[in-house]
Amino acid sequence: MIINVGDEFEMVYPFQIIENITGNRYEPEIMENWYAGCKVTEEEDGSGYGYERHFTANGEGKVIYKVLAIVEMPQKYIDRVVFLRSLIDPDGSKYSKGEVRTLTKTLFDRDIKSITPFKPDYEVE
Repeated sequence: MIINVGDEFEMVYPFQIIENITGNRYEPEIMENWYAGCKVTEEEDGSGYGYERHFTANGEGKVIYKVLAIVEMPQKYIDRVVFLRSLIDPDGSKYSKGEVRTLTKTLFDRDIKSITPFKPDYEVE
């Protein structure tokens, strides 16, 4: 796949709801906010030695990759893709201003071809 500067790729990203307590101690208010990622719970796997990890999300938002530069590396090194990663929560609001990240072309290509760049498998409640 050919990747050019300025290309944008949109994928699904999990979000969970976090409760924040505001106000004073006599009149506390509970606010619910979206937080990128999943809740992680662990259970014994039955063998007595290990645990199974379960990832759950309360909703799905979007992650947008905007290609800023493609850097050709010398000799045997794999070329890099510099991109801006922005998140949009399930309500459609912008979650973050974005952050600049770098991946090899191979890993970037794998991320944009997947349903979500979130590595573990998760369930939506």
